[in-house]
Amino acid sequence: MFSYIATLVGAGFASGQEIVSFFVKFGRYSIVGIVISSVLFALIAYAVLFACAKNKIHTFNEYLDTFCTGYIKRIILIFCGIFSVVCFVAMASGAGEIGNIVFGVYPIIGNTALCGLVLLLILRGNLKAVKYNGIIGAVIVIGIISCLLYIMAYREHQVFYNMSRIAVSAISYAGYNIIGGAVVLVKLSGMLKTRTDCVAVSIISGISIMFIMLLMWWVLSTYYGKINLGELPMLTMAIRQNGVIALIYGILLALAILTTAVSSMVGVREVFRGGYPVFMTLFCALAFGGAGLSGIVNVAYRACGYISIILVIYIAIIKVKNEKNRDI
Repeated sequence: MFSYIATLVGAGFASGQEIVSFFVKFGRYSIVGIVISSVLFALIAYAVLFACAKNKIHTFNEYLDTFCTGYIKRIILIFCGIFSVVCFVAMASGAGEIGNIVFGVYPIIGNTALCGLVLLLILRGNLKAVKYNGIIGAVIVIGIISCLLYIMAYREHQVFYNMSRIAVSAISYAGYNIIGGAVVLVKLSGMLKTRTDCVAVSIISGISIMFIMLLMWWVLSTYYGKINLGELPMLTMAIRQNGVIALIYGILLALAILTTAVSSMVGVREVFRGGYPVFMTLFCALAFGGAGLSGIVNVAYRACGYISIILVIYIAIIKVKNEKNRDI
């Protein structure tokens, strides 16, 4: 469960940049979008976990075989692989910014440190890397919630709203997270035995993510439009409190970046196979990690979200058709 949560709580989420870009900027009614996203996270988690546990599937490639073949499967695989690379580059960008803001080092140092650490973890195998993510994920969830509750003591009031764009933004946000999440969920499915296990993990994951998102939304909506939140809004808020909270949140943010970077690299290995794609991904992270987290979140992530939702709808249609054919 925590491995799945850790995949979702990456640099964009834990930094608050995703919450601002996809929810806060639409005002107080964007809270509805958070609920929509959380429900989608839970539903997708259940669909993937149950299908894999039922059919004893252990790789993302095998999972795709259950509902598509040929060029459609190749398109989905390539898209998932490309997004995993984009996500890893985003994490590298976030690592560089944290290193610069919290520790005062050049961004390339934080970027390189993340690449080296992920390489060490990934060489131990995909399943072990996912298990490590689960342990770190538990620390991240507890730590971020504690920091948010502390910061909330300083909240003010806020305004705004735009209902139609809220739903679209929420679906887009859930959409691109589905990509990386599905790869990790396939790996986790081997630990689950029954439908009840799948339901429990899905519901708890969805509720946990929603709770963190609501707390973060509450904090950031208070200051949105009133101060410059920067590339890492939640870290900006932590720094405004005191040096201790800033250091603690900086460490939690670094851990969140690490877990999502590991999940992204697992996705690269699952899709492309071999060592060459891994090193190409590391090269891309070092080359383009300075692009800025907000730019990647607002452009690349959002575009991937729309595309992935189209793919999910297509997959759902194929699954329904397959079920009807079996009944006949």
